[in-house]
Amino acid sequence: MYIFGFLIKNFRSFENLWGFPNSSVNVIVGPNNCGKSTVMRALSYVLDPTINYRQPGLLSRFDFHLSNTMQPIEITIWLKPATHIDENGITVYDDSENIKRTFFDKLTAWKLETQERNTTGVIEIHPVNISALIIEPMQRLEDVPPHERLLAIRLRSTWNNDIEATETEVEIIDELGNKILPLNNQHKELLGFKIVGGRRNPVYELSLSRQSVLSKMINDDEVNLALRELLIQLDNGKNQLLDKPSINGLMQRLSGLIAPELMGSLVNNLGSEFSLTFLGSDLWRLRGATTIATNMAMGPDNKFSLPLEYQGDGAQNLILITHLIDLIRAPKDNDIVVLEEPEQNLEPSLARWVFGELCSLTQKQNQQIGQLFVTTHAPALVGELKGAESLLIFSDNLPSPENPQGENVQKPTRWQLISARNLSPDSRKKLDQDREKYIPALFSRQALIVEGSSEIGFLPVAFHHFSERRPGQNPYHLGLEIVNGESRDKLFKHAKILRSYGKRCHLLFDYDIDVSEEIENERRSRFNRQVDFVTCWPRQNLLPFTTGCDLEVILTHYVPPDILFEAIKIAYSDSGHPLEERNWRNACNKILDMEIVNRFPDVFGGFNLNEFDLHSLGEEINQRAFLFALLHGPHECKATKDMRMIAEYLAERQSVPVIFDDLRKKILQTITTPEVINHDATYLAAR
Repeated sequence: MYIFGFLIKNFRSFENLWGFPNSSVNVIVGPNNCGKSTVMRALSYVLDPTINYRQPGLLSRFDFHLSNTMQPIEITIWLKPATHIDENGITVYDDSENIKRTFFDKLTAWKLETQERNTTGVIEIHPVNISALIIEPMQRLEDVPPHERLLAIRLRSTWNNDIEATETEVEIIDELGNKILPLNNQHKELLGFKIVGGRRNPVYELSLSRQSVLSKMINDDEVNLALRELLIQLDNGKNQLLDKPSINGLMQRLSGLIAPELMGSLVNNLGSEFSLTFLGSDLWRLRGATTIATNMAMGPDNKFSLPLEYQGDGAQNLILITHLIDLIRAPKDNDIVVLEEPEQNLEPSLARWVFGELCSLTQKQNQQIGQLFVTTHAPALVGELKGAESLLIFSDNLPSPENPQGENVQKPTRWQLISARNLSPDSRKKLDQDREKYIPALFSRQALIVEGSSEIGFLPVAFHHFSERRPGQNPYHLGLEIVNGESRDKLFKHAKILRSYGKRCHLLFDYDIDVSEEIENERRSRFNRQVDFVTCWPRQNLLPFTTGCDLEVILTHYVPPDILFEAIKIAYSDSGHPLEERNWRNACNKILDMEIVNRFPDVFGGFNLNEFDLHSLGEEINQRAFLFALLHGPHECKATKDMRMIAEYLAERQSVPVIFDDLRKKILQTITTPEVINHDATYLAAR
């Protein structure tokens, strides 16, 4: 059986969250603090057999959404039998006989409610909730509407003010929410739920402690008997310690401090002679101290054991994860496995291997043998094996053209879970084809899509400069991801893809004089409200020798020529190659006045930028035009790095144009207070 859907109500950050995972691999992505771990914890509270609901402090008042203890915490999970279609087209159940015998008579009828969604021009069908379907006893099968036969399990936790604690019940329920029977530990053991959280302790999990991952592979009675025998052996060998002068002297001193009569008055037959013993040790402490070690070879016949706690975090995590993979792979009735951030402390190649092994666990030929939930913050791992279809994406509740006000945006329950398998094939294909562009944005709160690589290099440095080291004032640190849209005509296309994955998109356009009125109207309408925010550089020709306005125009216009020239020289000297003729000609072609271009030095005749005197060009307009050409001249692959170096030098000289601060403040508003944005003021004002 696998988790078909779940509803989390009034638990931690969620007032009401629906989720519809994949039957096999689920890679859960989203920004920090969006609720990934909360979802995993909610599933564990319902299904984890190691959780004791009578344990004090298991659920506190802070687990209630906004600490509202007047409303109960409710976590409902619907599980579905695993099936496959055989060669004859017949549906075959993959679940074990134990699962069928225990749960199949408790399946009830539920209807999956869906909703149409259109962000890319293609209608998508997304599940939104699961509702009860009451089937009358005499109702004919052909008259029953489409539905699912599911096992419904509900956790309900209420706050008891008298004892200042929660009272929790976990039950299998019917369509009306009535209890069929309590869910006990035997049921949970059959469902095979396991969770390894992000705050894992490999040294503990790889010790012989009770409930550790390693202990699941051993016989408790056998281990306890062996440890008792070991304690007796230690006790029998205590004379080696008692013979040491300092220990012996300590025992004699203690014996002389207390008269035998005094001890005898407290407990009969006790004297005051002191010794040592190991038999007073608790077995659980000895088990916890018994951890695995790796043998280190000092030579052919010389080895020593290095305890795990003295090895690196990456080695500890790798041993734990590979043991888990082996544990999960062992045949059993069922598996639902949750693993948070498996890439912790692992180098990328090992992380990819671990991730691939995890993803391969859920399928055996055509049979469904398990369900895997993985949370990660590593873009390189997303879609490693299963591709975009495996993703569950935490998304903002985005406004749509039908709901332009975005009624749910400002509620505390801002997050929703999107199952990527329900997106259009084109959206999934684009993500798989262009991972480097799109996947980092899935971890962000907002994507700023720009026309080229210059902004990607320059803007983060400019935002950091104007935020004055205050993280709350830097949109880049509040979850902004800058995406290269490649050209003005592609920005909206990229936005549609990212919007289909639930990402807020902010488009940053250059001002181009050749833009038609039709395109202007599209931008003003935010492409019929299919984009969240649109901003353009100032609608003004700041330089007399060119038209339009982009980042390079702004730098050339606002930054003093001498300072900008020094910044460009630093970038060029680090680039490791001279200007290419084609790039230089293209850069010069952006300048309308050929008389100015003709005053430029011959950059291909033994020209050395570091020895060139900018003032030899005469008028400032010529100097700025030359700088403008230099900004456009670098190799394309160097542009992002070059612009970052230029930005760093300008920040050091306090010469970053203030217009970048205006952009920073606007983006900050789109992230923190989007409701105050004036969408009619598309263009930034020239300074």
